[in-house]
Amino acid sequence: MILQNNQRWLFSSVIVIFAHVLFVALLHVFIWNGHVEAFSETDDMNINLTSSIITSLVEEKIKKLKQKELKYKIYQKKEEQQQQVIKKELKKKIPKESAQIVVEKVQLSGSEQQTLKSMYMQKVYTTIEGHKYYPKLEKRKNHEGFVKLGFLIKKDGGISNLSVLRKCRYKALNESALDSVTMSVPFDVFPEGLSDKEISVVIEIIYELI
Repeated sequence: MILQNNQRWLFSSVIVIFAHVLFVALLHVFIWNGHVEAFSETDDMNINLTSSIITSLVEEKIKKLKQKELKYKIYQKKEEQQQQVIKKELKKKIPKESAQIVVEKVQLSGSEQQTLKSMYMQKVYTTIEGHKYYPKLEKRKNHEGFVKLGFLIKKDGGISNLSVLRKCRYKALNESALDSVTMSVPFDVFPEGLSDKEISVVIEIIYELI
């Protein structure tokens, strides 16, 4: 009888303990779920809040950058306007004559002028001699002679008034002499320091067989 009572008490105690443990376990599960849900809701709120803050900061940064860019453009435009004003002022202050280069003409004495002229004419004679030719037919016929020509050399090296002052009796030689001059034109321009506006030239072109 006592053994049966003890067994019943033990069995009742086990049931009570088991119920207590089950209750505690269920309570913990309930509390844990509540915490998880609360944590999830809080986490979502925190994420939304963080996103809003980041968006706000980015927008504020973009706004500041645009303001800086606008200020820089205004500053740059003012600088360009100032530079234009300075350039205009400088143009007003600098006289036009200052931009001109004045070259003083060299005045040569009479003997220096003559020497310079002689050197120039030597080049003229050399150029004409280089263009002189002896017609082949006249060579075969042993025709000889000389032709005297006259002309004016201008300052730019051109010529005028070319004429035969003394003809040779052979027409081909006369034409060859004229060609020697015309093929040499233009001559060099007058050297600096030579005051002549034009030079009168008289030259004899000789054709002879050696």
